Amino acid sequence: MPLKDNISPIIEKVSYNSFSEKAIKDKKLSEKDEQLLLDYPTVYIIDDEISGNKKHNYSVYVGETSDINRRTQQHKSDTTREDFKRLRKSETSEMYIIGHRYFNKSLTLDIENKLLQYLLSSESVKNVSNRRGNPQNDYYTSDMMDSIFQKYGESYIH
Repeated sequence: MPLKDNISPIIEKVSYNSFSEKAIKDKKLSEKDEQLLLDYPTVYIIDDEISGNKKHNYSVYVGETSDINRRTQQHKSDTTREDFKRLRKSETSEMYIIGHRYFNKSLTLDIENKLLQYLLSSESVKNVSNRRGNPQNDYYTSDMMDSIFQKYGESYIH
């Protein structure tokens, strides 16, 4: 099923450390866009620029969730993982939340996997924290993955 209409993903950048549902609501998005980011499956990237280098280099975490509020709070309260501690302590860490009206659990897992592969190949990304693979088998919207990813790739990528 090709992407028949020109529907781009919803991508919102927020400060990772000040993320809350209110931060999304303060952006004055349409009700539907807000709902796609807060109430539906999303893919997210948390990145932070690595200091001490003249080039822009980044440390990145890629994830997917059906509840961005809950998942972000889990990351922020994690005291065992060094990557989350570092992101929490940084004043420059940012989070990109990606929503799409066609997202479902399988499609977000595939988008997450493709983003991981892409970011691992980027020269400016020096560290990718989540390296698990989540390739999915065939599912209802699987043929939309490349179209959606391409639209997202035009908006982000270091």
